[in-house]
Amino acid sequence: ILANSTIKILLQMENIEAEKVENELRLTRDEKKQLCGFKRGNCLVCSNQDHVPVHIIGSDYLTKLITTDPELVAKVVQEMKENGGILR
Repeated sequence: ILANSTIKILLQMENIEAEKVENELRLTRDEKKQLCGFKRGNCLVCSNQDHVPVHIIGSDYLTKLITTDPELVAKVVQEMKENGGILR
């Protein structure tokens, strides 16, 4: 899959997993270290020889749509009840 993909998006990995892709994608030691320490919203986008660390921040609306945080889900459900089923 890695060899056939033009653009790769790498999320947090365990050290063993990062070692497997390190040679395939020609990652530096710093990039491998970053992969192992990424938090939610961080990734490494690889295209050809370019490797760019990216931090993704979702809008409030998008966060409400995709959250799995039980507290936020409860707030979203309450908001929708108050707004006739509409999420704002």
